[in-house]
Amino acid sequence: MNHMKFLILLISISLFQNLVLSQNKEIHTVYFETNSFKLQKNEIKRLDDFLQKSKNPDFKIQNISSYTDTIGSVISNEKLSLNRLNAILKIVKSKSVSVESTNSFGELYPSSIDLKTNELAKFRKVDITYYFSEKPTQTQEEPTYPETSKTINLAKFRENFTSETPIVLDVKFYGGTANLIPGSEDEINALYKFLAGNKSVSALIRGHVCCHDDMPLSVQRASAVYDILIKGGIEPSRLDFKGYSNSLPVVSPEYTEEERQQNRRVDVVFSVKK
Repeated sequence: MNHMKFLILLISISLFQNLVLSQNKEIHTVYFETNSFKLQKNEIKRLDDFLQKSKNPDFKIQNISSYTDTIGSVISNEKLSLNRLNAILKIVKSKSVSVESTNSFGELYPSSIDLKTNELAKFRKVDITYYFSEKPTQTQEEPTYPETSKTINLAKFRENFTSETPIVLDVKFYGGTANLIPGSEDEINALYKFLAGNKSVSALIRGHVCCHDDMPLSVQRASAVYDILIKGGIEPSRLDFKGYSNSLPVVSPEYTEEERQQNRRVDVVFSVKK
Protein backbone atom coordinates (compact mmCIF):
# COMPACT_ATOMS: atom_id res chain seq x y z
CA MET A 1 0.00 0.00 0.00
CA ASN A 2 2.79 2.40 0.94
CA HIS A 3 4.62 1.43 -2.23
CA MET A 4 1.51 2.26 -4.28
CA LYS A 5 1.16 5.71 -2.62
CA PHE A 6 4.82 6.44 -3.35
CA LEU A 7 4.33 5.46 -7.00
CA ILE A 8 1.28 7.73 -7.31
CA LEU A 9 3.27 10.58 -5.76
CA LEU A 10 6.10 10.13 -8.27
CA ILE A 11 3.63 10.14 -11.18
CA SER A 12 1.97 13.30 -9.85
CA ILE A 13 5.33 15.10 -9.53
CA SER A 14 6.27 14.06 -13.06
CA LEU A 15 3.00 15.34 -14.49
CA PHE A 16 3.41 18.66 -12.65
CA GLN A 17 6.97 19.11 -13.93
CA ASN A 18 5.85 18.40 -17.51
CA LEU A 19 3.08 20.98 -17.17
CA VAL A 20 5.48 23.63 -15.87
CA LEU A 21 8.02 22.90 -18.61
CA SER A 22 5.32 23.22 -21.29
CA GLN A 23 4.29 26.69 -20.15
CA ASN A 24 5.45 29.94 -21.73
CA LYS A 25 5.83 32.97 -19.51
CA GLU A 26 5.49 36.45 -20.98
CA ILE A 27 5.04 40.03 -19.76
CA HIS A 28 2.47 42.51 -21.06
CA THR A 29 3.34 46.10 -20.10
CA VAL A 30 0.85 48.94 -19.69
CA TYR A 31 2.21 52.51 -19.74
CA PHE A 32 0.90 55.65 -18.05
CA GLU A 33 1.32 59.37 -18.42
CA THR A 34 3.31 61.40 -15.85
CA ASN A 35 1.69 61.45 -12.39
CA SER A 36 -1.42 59.67 -13.68
CA PHE A 37 -3.15 56.35 -13.11
CA LYS A 38 -5.74 56.95 -15.82
CA LEU A 39 -5.29 54.75 -18.86
CA GLN A 40 -5.15 56.35 -22.30
CA LYS A 41 -7.53 55.06 -24.98
CA ASN A 42 -4.71 53.31 -26.82
CA GLU A 43 -3.56 51.52 -23.67
CA ILE A 44 -7.13 50.46 -22.85
CA LYS A 45 -7.43 48.93 -26.31
CA ARG A 46 -4.07 47.14 -25.95
CA LEU A 47 -5.13 45.79 -22.56
CA ASP A 48 -8.51 44.65 -23.89
CA ASP A 49 -6.79 42.90 -26.81
CA PHE A 50 -4.36 41.25 -24.41
CA LEU A 51 -7.15 40.01 -22.13
CA GLN A 52 -8.69 38.23 -25.09
CA LYS A 53 -6.07 35.59 -24.31
CA SER A 54 -8.06 34.76 -21.16
CA LYS A 55 -10.51 32.86 -23.36
CA ASN A 56 -7.81 30.20 -23.60
CA PRO A 57 -8.35 27.87 -20.60
CA ASP A 58 -4.56 27.49 -20.21
CA PHE A 59 -4.02 31.25 -19.83
CA LYS A 60 -3.27 32.51 -16.31
CA ILE A 61 -1.98 35.77 -14.85
CA GLN A 62 0.78 35.02 -12.38
CA ASN A 63 1.56 38.52 -11.16
CA ILE A 64 0.75 42.20 -11.68
CA SER A 65 3.43 44.70 -10.59
CA SER A 66 3.16 48.49 -10.69
CA TYR A 67 5.88 51.16 -10.84
CA THR A 68 6.46 54.91 -11.10
CA ASP A 69 9.30 57.14 -12.23
CA THR A 70 11.34 59.20 -9.76
CA ILE A 71 9.46 62.47 -10.29
CA GLY A 72 7.68 63.51 -7.08
CA SER A 73 8.12 62.39 -3.48
CA VAL A 74 8.59 58.77 -2.46
CA ILE A 75 5.30 58.81 -0.52
CA SER A 76 3.28 60.25 -3.42
CA ASN A 77 4.85 57.75 -5.80
CA GLU A 78 3.94 54.85 -3.52
CA LYS A 79 0.33 56.02 -3.61
CA LEU A 80 0.47 56.53 -7.39
CA SER A 81 1.91 53.05 -7.88
CA LEU A 82 -0.90 51.51 -5.84
CA ASN A 83 -3.51 53.47 -7.80
CA ARG A 84 -2.03 52.20 -11.07
CA LEU A 85 -2.15 48.65 -9.76
CA ASN A 86 -5.79 49.02 -8.72
CA ALA A 87 -6.71 50.58 -12.08
CA ILE A 88 -5.38 47.51 -13.91
CA LEU A 89 -6.88 45.08 -11.38
CA LYS A 90 -10.31 46.64 -11.86
CA ILE A 91 -10.20 46.01 -15.61
CA VAL A 92 -8.73 42.51 -15.24
CA LYS A 93 -11.35 41.46 -12.68
CA SER A 94 -14.13 42.86 -14.85
CA LYS A 95 -13.10 40.20 -17.38
CA SER A 96 -13.33 37.51 -14.65
CA VAL A 97 -9.60 36.80 -14.92
CA SER A 98 -7.92 35.61 -11.72
CA VAL A 99 -4.56 36.94 -10.56
CA GLU A 100 -2.19 34.88 -8.42
CA SER A 101 -0.25 37.77 -6.83
CA THR A 102 0.26 41.55 -6.98
CA ASN A 103 3.03 44.00 -6.06
CA SER A 104 3.19 47.77 -5.85
CA PHE A 105 6.86 48.72 -6.04
CA GLY A 106 6.65 52.50 -6.45
CA GLU A 107 9.75 54.21 -7.78
CA LEU A 108 11.82 52.37 -10.35
CA TYR A 109 15.26 53.85 -10.95
CA PRO A 110 16.99 53.87 -14.32
CA SER A 111 20.43 52.32 -14.51
CA SER A 112 21.93 55.78 -14.94
CA ILE A 113 20.07 58.44 -13.01
CA ASP A 114 18.61 60.83 -15.55
CA LEU A 115 15.54 62.85 -14.70
CA LYS A 116 14.70 63.85 -18.27
CA THR A 117 11.02 63.19 -18.92
CA ASN A 118 11.59 61.07 -22.02
CA GLU A 119 14.11 58.90 -20.18
CA LEU A 120 11.64 58.10 -17.43
CA ALA A 121 8.62 57.35 -19.61
CA LYS A 122 9.50 53.66 -19.71
CA PHE A 123 9.25 53.42 -15.89
CA ARG A 124 5.67 54.66 -15.61
CA LYS A 125 4.17 51.24 -16.05
CA VAL A 126 2.41 48.12 -14.83
CA ASP A 127 3.84 44.71 -15.79
CA ILE A 128 1.42 41.79 -16.17
CA THR A 129 3.27 38.47 -16.00
CA TYR A 130 1.23 35.66 -17.52
CA TYR A 131 1.73 32.13 -18.72
CA PHE A 132 -0.04 29.65 -20.94
CA SER A 133 0.46 26.08 -22.08
CA GLU A 134 1.92 25.74 -25.52
CA LYS A 135 0.66 23.01 -27.80
CA PRO A 136 3.55 20.87 -29.11
CA THR A 137 2.38 21.39 -32.72
CA GLN A 138 2.58 25.18 -32.36
CA THR A 139 6.07 25.65 -30.97
CA GLN A 140 7.81 28.91 -31.81
CA GLU A 141 11.50 29.61 -31.75
CA GLU A 142 13.11 32.91 -30.83
CA PRO A 143 14.73 34.56 -33.86
CA THR A 144 18.44 33.90 -34.01
CA TYR A 145 20.90 36.62 -34.92
CA PRO A 146 22.86 37.33 -37.05
CA GLU A 147 21.51 34.59 -39.34
CA THR A 148 19.16 35.77 -42.10
CA SER A 149 17.77 34.47 -45.35
CA LYS A 150 18.47 37.72 -47.18
CA THR A 151 21.58 39.72 -47.96
CA ILE A 152 22.29 42.16 -45.13
CA ASN A 153 23.04 45.72 -46.18
CA LEU A 154 25.27 47.40 -43.60
CA ALA A 155 26.26 50.35 -45.82
CA LYS A 156 23.79 52.85 -44.32
CA PHE A 157 25.19 52.18 -40.84
CA ARG A 158 28.87 52.06 -41.81
CA GLU A 159 28.64 55.31 -43.77
CA ASN A 160 26.68 57.33 -41.19
CA PHE A 161 27.45 55.99 -37.71
CA THR A 162 29.91 58.79 -36.86
CA SER A 163 27.61 61.63 -37.89
CA GLU A 164 25.48 61.57 -34.70
CA THR A 165 22.41 62.23 -36.86
CA PRO A 166 19.37 59.92 -36.72
CA ILE A 167 19.32 57.01 -39.15
CA VAL A 168 15.76 55.92 -39.92
CA LEU A 169 15.36 52.15 -39.73
CA ASP A 170 13.43 50.37 -42.45
CA VAL A 171 10.92 48.96 -39.97
CA LYS A 172 7.18 49.54 -40.08
CA PHE A 173 4.36 49.21 -37.57
CA TYR A 174 0.67 48.58 -37.85
CA GLY A 175 -1.24 51.76 -37.06
CA GLY A 176 -1.85 52.35 -33.35
CA THR A 177 0.38 49.44 -32.27
CA ALA A 178 3.98 48.48 -31.55
CA ASN A 179 3.58 45.35 -33.71
CA LEU A 180 6.17 45.13 -36.46
CA ILE A 181 4.97 44.57 -40.00
CA PRO A 182 6.59 41.43 -41.53
CA GLY A 183 9.81 42.27 -43.35
CA SER A 184 11.08 44.60 -40.61
CA GLU A 185 13.24 41.84 -39.11
CA ASP A 186 15.85 42.13 -41.87
CA GLU A 187 16.67 45.75 -41.00
CA ILE A 188 16.87 44.93 -37.27
CA ASN A 189 19.09 42.00 -38.23
CA ALA A 190 21.40 44.37 -40.13
CA LEU A 191 21.55 46.73 -37.14
CA TYR A 192 22.37 43.78 -34.91
CA LYS A 193 25.22 42.64 -37.16
CA PHE A 194 26.65 46.15 -37.36
CA LEU A 195 26.64 46.55 -33.56
CA ALA A 196 28.04 43.05 -33.03
CA GLY A 197 30.97 43.89 -35.29
CA ASN A 198 31.64 47.35 -33.85
CA LYS A 199 32.07 47.02 -30.08
CA SER A 200 32.98 50.69 -29.57
CA VAL A 201 29.61 51.85 -30.93
CA SER A 202 26.55 52.43 -28.72
CA ALA A 203 23.03 53.11 -29.97
CA LEU A 204 20.03 55.12 -28.83
CA ILE A 205 16.84 53.61 -30.27
CA ARG A 206 14.18 56.31 -30.74
CA GLY A 207 10.47 55.65 -31.19
CA HIS A 208 7.98 57.97 -32.94
CA VAL A 209 4.26 58.04 -33.70
CA CYS A 210 2.03 59.79 -36.18
CA CYS A 211 -1.23 61.65 -35.91
CA HIS A 212 -1.44 62.67 -32.24
CA ASP A 213 0.46 62.75 -28.96
CA ASP A 214 1.06 59.19 -27.69
CA MET A 215 4.22 58.93 -25.62
CA PRO A 216 3.60 55.36 -24.34
CA LEU A 217 3.24 53.99 -27.88
CA SER A 218 6.43 55.71 -29.05
CA VAL A 219 8.27 54.15 -26.09
CA GLN A 220 6.85 50.72 -26.95
CA ARG A 221 8.02 51.02 -30.57
CA ALA A 222 11.55 51.87 -29.52
CA SER A 223 11.43 49.07 -26.95
CA ALA A 224 10.30 46.54 -29.61
CA VAL A 225 13.58 47.03 -31.51
CA TYR A 226 15.65 47.33 -28.31
CA ASP A 227 14.29 44.03 -26.95
CA ILE A 228 15.22 42.11 -30.11
CA LEU A 229 18.80 43.44 -29.99
CA ILE A 230 19.14 42.56 -26.30
CA LYS A 231 17.75 39.04 -26.87
CA GLY A 232 20.28 38.66 -29.68
CA GLY A 233 23.15 39.33 -27.27
CA ILE A 234 24.04 43.03 -27.64
CA GLU A 235 25.20 44.29 -24.23
CA PRO A 236 22.52 46.38 -22.46
CA SER A 237 25.22 48.93 -21.50
CA ARG A 238 25.57 49.79 -25.20
CA LEU A 239 21.88 50.37 -25.83
CA ASP A 240 19.14 52.69 -24.68
CA PHE A 241 15.69 53.62 -25.99
CA LYS A 242 13.42 56.67 -25.83
CA GLY A 243 9.98 57.66 -26.99
CA TYR A 244 9.38 61.05 -28.61
CA SER A 245 5.63 60.78 -29.25
CA ASN A 246 4.84 62.92 -32.34
CA SER A 247 7.24 65.76 -31.47
CA LEU A 248 9.73 65.02 -34.29
CA PRO A 249 7.70 64.34 -37.46
CA VAL A 250 9.41 63.62 -40.78
CA VAL A 251 6.38 65.00 -42.62
CA SER A 252 4.12 67.75 -41.28
CA PRO A 253 1.23 68.14 -41.69
CA GLU A 254 0.18 64.55 -42.41
CA TYR A 255 -2.46 64.20 -45.11
CA THR A 256 -2.01 60.70 -46.50
CA GLU A 257 -1.45 57.20 -45.10
CA GLU A 258 2.00 57.23 -46.71
CA GLU A 259 2.91 60.39 -44.80
CA ARG A 260 1.57 58.94 -41.55
CA GLN A 261 3.61 55.80 -42.14
CA GLN A 262 6.78 57.88 -42.51
CA ASN A 263 6.19 59.42 -39.08
CA ARG A 264 5.26 56.03 -37.57
CA ARG A 265 8.89 54.96 -37.27
CA VAL A 266 12.01 54.07 -35.27
CA ASP A 267 15.40 55.64 -35.86
CA VAL A 268 18.80 55.17 -34.27
CA VAL A 269 21.52 57.60 -33.14
CA PHE A 270 24.99 56.16 -32.70
CA SER A 271 27.73 57.27 -30.35
CA VAL A 272 31.33 56.09 -30.45
CA LYS A 273 33.49 55.39 -27.43
CA LYS A 274 36.76 57.33 -27.70
